[in-house]
Amino acid sequence: MEIPSRQLRNFNFDAIEHHRDYLYVDDLVTAILLLAHGKKCRGEVYNLSAGTYLPTPQMLKTIVEQAVQVEKEFDSDRAEKILNNGISIHVRSTGATVHAITKQHLNGSKIEDATGFRSQADFLSSLRETIRFYRNYLKTKNEGC
Repeated sequence: MEIPSRQLRNFNFDAIEHHRDYLYVDDLVTAILLLAHGKKCRGEVYNLSAGTYLPTPQMLKTIVEQAVQVEKEFDSDRAEKILNNGISIHVRSTGATVHAITKQHLNGSKIEDATGFRSQADFLSSLRETIRFYRNYLKTKNEGC
């Protein structure tokens, strides 16, 4: 599958020095179900922390690296193109007055104490699973099936 050059572009951000916790969707669903079934949890607010805390540039780099690993399973030439895709990330100087929280690191001890919830997903394995899902979804969509 060829990547048309017109799709290559720059990604512009107002800031990329954010640090965030990343949680796999399967863990999120488990946490929601545990909370929904716990009467003592009603009306409470919980943080969901997965233990994967990364700065935005590292997350973007990790996504590309894992996409390359997944694509190598199918097409090594395309994997190389992903690695050398020419997409670049730029920080804009907009002078915006809206500022994001730069370091958001959550403490999940409250939900663990209430429900026993702890993230079970391995970050890199989950990321590769997500990439495989979207690779298959987009391939099927593009084939008209």
